[in-house]
Amino acid sequence: MKKTFKTLVFVIVGLLALASCEDVPAPYNLPDKSSESGGSTIAITCSQAVELAKALADGATSSETYTITGYITEVVGNVSRNQQTFWMADTKNGGKVFEAYWANLPEGVTAFTAGTKVKITGKLMKFVNNSGSVIPEMKNAVVTILEDDGGGTTPVEEGTQVTCAQAVQLTNDLPDSGTSTETYTVTGYITQILGAVSTKTGTPQQSFWMSDDKGGENQFR
Repeated sequence: MKKTFKTLVFVIVGLLALASCEDVPAPYNLPDKSSESGGSTIAITCSQAVELAKALADGATSSETYTITGYITEVVGNVSRNQQTFWMADTKNGGKVFEAYWANLPEGVTAFTAGTKVKITGKLMKFVNNSGSVIPEMKNAVVTILEDDGGGTTPVEEGTQVTCAQAVQLTNDLPDSGTSTETYTVTGYITQILGAVSTKTGTPQQSFWMSDDKGGENQFR
């Protein structure tokens, strides 16, 4: 009987608490909590990110971490220190909605490309430029490539097509420490990776040996 009475009391208190609350509509759909990083990030769209950023004080940064999914619509400037700035939107042709300012390039990606679907994670910021315009942005975001329709890499200059064996012969004909005046494109199979990825030049780089045969010996580096 005592347990039944206590249960009834809790039910009545709960109903009274609900009756006292006002039903205030949200200005936009409330974002869902993401399961990433132990549920510490909030998954939102680009349009939601704009509203949340604009609600901050000028120059302020959000206390919470957000994950925004959308499409790169415009790349701004060149890569510097393995970072690059881009604008993104909820759709491929959505224009300049939210800015990823000096976002970090994922491993293996040499530059961001318009049309690529990405997910960025970091703090929101309300930046106000000298003209007084408000720019909703995320600085130094961690970027994940979801759909690489835009290519995801910088254009590579095509040269004279040669095999690994031909490349070896052409290299042997050069003077010691000499470099060819022509550009070549060597096609083959990677046979051995040499060392870890280095970003000293600002672009991720790695050395490897290659061969004309999949199971062949190291021919050209």
